[in-house]
Amino acid sequence: MNRIRPKVLISQKIFDEVVAFVKDNFEVEENQTDTPLPTKVLIQKLQDKVGTIILLTDQIDDNVLSQCPDLKIICNVAVGYNHIDIEAWSRRRVTVTNTPGVLDDTTADFTWTLLLATARRVVEADQYLRSLKWKRWGLMDFLGYDIHHKVSASVV
Repeated sequence: MNRIRPKVLISQKIFDEVVAFVKDNFEVEENQTDTPLPTKVLIQKLQDKVGTIILLTDQIDDNVLSQCPDLKIICNVAVGYNHIDIEAWSRRRVTVTNTPGVLDDTTADFTWTLLLATARRVVEADQYLRSLKWKRWGLMDFLGYDIHHKVSASVV
């Protein structure tokens, strides 16, 4: 039995397992590059689509929405949605989703990475080594600061 499958656009490269999942349920057109489509091309590709999966580098404004009357849902793979015209999609009754909280733990991890890299002078030591200035180990070279047992921001 052939069933009619709604058409969707995946605007940029996303995870292969997500693409496979979407293809199980929809007729999919995809741009599997890491480059946003120019607005004119995006509009053209959205003409007969009921949905799209976009990234934060895709701009969806009133101009885009006004030319894509079949569009019913924008699945935004991003925490924020300031690249989507809220008034325009609200007025046109287009559903917009986002992924709140998806980067909370990652951001915390990266904060610790930056704290440790700064305290231990990792970037400075790396640049010194890559510039071929390093000749031998030295007791006082790039000591940095210990983080263990610290309870406040007064590391230095």
